[in-house]
Amino acid sequence: MQKLKAEVIRYPPRSRSEIKGLIGSIKVFVTSCSRQLGDDIDSYLYIGSGGKAISLESKEEELESLLRKFGSIEKAAPYVKMELGEELFNLVNNLPVIPASSVKGNIRSRLELYFKPKDGKVRSCFISAGPPLRSPLPRGSHGWRYTELWRNKIVEDRGFPCDFTKNDRVCLICDLFGAPGLKGLIEFSDLIGSNVKLQLLNLPYGVKVTASPPASSYVGHIDFTSLEAHELGLLFIGMGLKDSRRGRPVLLGRFKYRKMFGDFVFGRIRYSIEKIIVHRFSRPLGDFSPGSIIQGSSLDKVVKDCVENAVNVFDSELDVIDEVKIVDEIE
Repeated sequence: MQKLKAEVIRYPPRSRSEIKGLIGSIKVFVTSCSRQLGDDIDSYLYIGSGGKAISLESKEEELESLLRKFGSIEKAAPYVKMELGEELFNLVNNLPVIPASSVKGNIRSRLELYFKPKDGKVRSCFISAGPPLRSPLPRGSHGWRYTELWRNKIVEDRGFPCDFTKNDRVCLICDLFGAPGLKGLIEFSDLIGSNVKLQLLNLPYGVKVTASPPASSYVGHIDFTSLEAHELGLLFIGMGLKDSRRGRPVLLGRFKYRKMFGDFVFGRIRYSIEKIIVHRFSRPLGDFSPGSIIQGSSLDKVVKDCVENAVNVFDSELDVIDEVKIVDEIE
């Protein structure tokens, strides 16, 4: 596997202290694929909290004795008998939540990988840069499916990632999404699932998770400032949107690079947007003046126009793939 050297195009980021260009807010949904919603497959979603359910085996009298002996819960904890249970879905105030960082990272990394070099130069660094892949990973090893999916991209040596604390120039994607020392022009909220009923799934190798079932929906918002129409189009492309407010299936969450894990499919989701609110200090967005709320078929047209604008601006620099289809073919 041949390593490819690519020079990252960097420039001074636009000012964060002045308001210009397109400014607004997008109401966004993430919905796990489901046959009842017209998809080809039922898919679960797992966003981990980093914790596991714990059941205490020590009896109440034993616990009281340990507390008396050690004087605090922290000191007594190593002697408490407990059993670790299922891996827990991320919860906030007892509601399942997809963190803003997960959504941002999902869209950002997709755009980083979509960009390809043209004449030896590329628009995006890899913000979490590791060494370029020199040879395919052995089948069955950790991360081999990921490297199969993106093998044409992770051979690229794009050098150091952008860091505004060390360098006053950044790539396009870091200007949009931020870098160390630089606030992004696109900001994400947590996505909250208000009517999601998590299910306990028993998976191979003794893995147990509380997962979000097919057709589960999470809602939040994306705010943008000082964007051009083609940059808003890039955001839509990173969400899997093309010519309407409902995107194609993309991958998100744990186990997403497996076609099946036991009896279950994971990580197939769709992004969709319900409306765009154009800020009163914004430049007009297409035919919509500042203060407008864009919904319905008008929103479909705005998405399509912005995506076409991005494709025209970046011409042969974008390589958009169907990641779900490729992962299903890897197995």
